[in-house]
Amino acid sequence: MDSTQNKHSSSSGLGNVRLRGFRDRSGFDVVANIRNKSALNRHGKSTAVIETKMIENLVSAEERLQIAEVDGIPVSFIFVMKEGSMQLDEYGTSEGKTWLYTGPTSLFMYEKTDVEKRLLQWLIQYAREMGISSLIRFIRPPDQHMRTLLESEGFGEVQRYYHMQLEMTEPPVTPRMLPDGLELVDYRGEEDLDMVWSVLEAAFDYKEKDDAYKDIKHLFGSLESAYMPICVEKSSQNPIGTIVAAEMKTVKGTTGVVATFGVIPSFQGKGIGSLLMEWALNYFWQSGARTVELSVRVKNRQALRIYERFGFQIIPNRTIIVLVKDL
Repeated sequence: MDSTQNKHSSSSGLGNVRLRGFRDRSGFDVVANIRNKSALNRHGKSTAVIETKMIENLVSAEERLQIAEVDGIPVSFIFVMKEGSMQLDEYGTSEGKTWLYTGPTSLFMYEKTDVEKRLLQWLIQYAREMGISSLIRFIRPPDQHMRTLLESEGFGEVQRYYHMQLEMTEPPVTPRMLPDGLELVDYRGEEDLDMVWSVLEAAFDYKEKDDAYKDIKHLFGSLESAYMPICVEKSSQNPIGTIVAAEMKTVKGTTGVVATFGVIPSFQGKGIGSLLMEWALNYFWQSGARTVELSVRVKNRQALRIYERFGFQIIPNRTIIVLVKDL
């Protein structure tokens, strides 16, 4: 799918700007090249290089990828993320309802130009044609240019998340036993998904509940080797809390990730969350992880207090802002 644009005004010095859709698999090479050059310019040699296959795995559908060319040279791109990709709580791709996307991402000399605005406007129009109700974009506070661009097209902030990190230099405390009447059961697969969902649905205010359930199902299905205990009442077997402790391999070794964590409202403030965190940190230590990371809503003061009590620290430059445009 190609869309020809009029020549940009000569005063901009951009030359002939044209948007084009996916033609063949070399398009993923183009996107990876632009992304890596942009990241190298922003972060220097410390940047992580993304391979073409990773880009291909991130794009939800070929028709949802658009590349901007100037005088025939690819300089920028935008695309819709595949469902089940990185998300924060209820925000993520939901077919037919909301789209999480990445971009516009440009080569250095084309950042902050009309090229990026054109790509964003293309996506907005295309999403409307597809019946999408809203577009979602994650940014970090230092990226003021992107925020300005998004706000000029009607995006507004709906949420902020801190990224927190814990460096364990010695074994964590031995996990305490649960109070009488409660027990931990191991997540056994899809048969326990409803138990997990009942906890998270009660603990969080999901924007799109049907699709949040689908995203949770994807998350748990992709973390078969993770530690996922469910705290239940012995008498009723009703679930009251859960935590997902997953491992991520990096160049620096194994990093622990708390992927999701929740306690139903009627049991909050009774120490259940702290007990679950003790068991998760012990799992990470035993598995060899010495760094543990998580994301938490800025407004979730109760969770923040728990994390800070365990030694997690906020990483300021990794705070994430969620911006949404309703279509």
